[in-house]
Amino acid sequence: LTDKNKPIFCYADINKYIEELSRYFPNETKKIKKFFEKAEKIWNREILRSYHNPSLPLLLSYPFMFPNLFKYANCTFDKFLDKFQLSIPLKEVISVGWPYLGLTRDRVSALYMICLIGSYHGDRSYFIKGGFGNVVKSLESNFKNLGGEILYNTEIKKILLNNRNIAYAVKDRNNNIYEAEKIISNVDTKKTF
Repeated sequence: LTDKNKPIFCYADINKYIEELSRYFPNETKKIKKFFEKAEKIWNREILRSYHNPSLPLLLSYPFMFPNLFKYANCTFDKFLDKFQLSIPLKEVISVGWPYLGLTRDRVSALYMICLIGSYHGDRSYFIKGGFGNVVKSLESNFKNLGGEILYNTEIKKILLNNRNIAYAVKDRNNNIYEAEKIISNVDTKKTF
């Protein structure tokens, strides 16, 4: 919310969102446009064109093919926003997506946030009929129909490895052991590892 106590709408249409931000931050319109131009360029020209598992020769060409991925590899989103000299209230509004990534903007990766922004505004966001809870219910139902088991509120204390250092089970805080061909954790990676 702004000082006027009116909501700022985060439109999936990037041009509408830029107009919305410019309405609330009229003195920063040029900076807003520059920020989104840069984020869009990194998203479309570099992140979407990079390779998941490149060969060594291809990896060696990355600094030339994807210069911004190298430039901002260790940059926080807060530092990235500083490059555009945005006001703190505007930085807070633009950073609205960081809670999904589990870190504050001074700790979350600039590239992760650019991915979030690029996919939301570039690929558009849609609402699920009946709400996003229906996606979870559908996944849960299909998972169980395929023979999977879901354990809620089960804190895992240890990943058990066989003599070839391959995970085969996990042990929870009550020393119960769960063996399976595949075990998936839905906790954020810092807590899991």
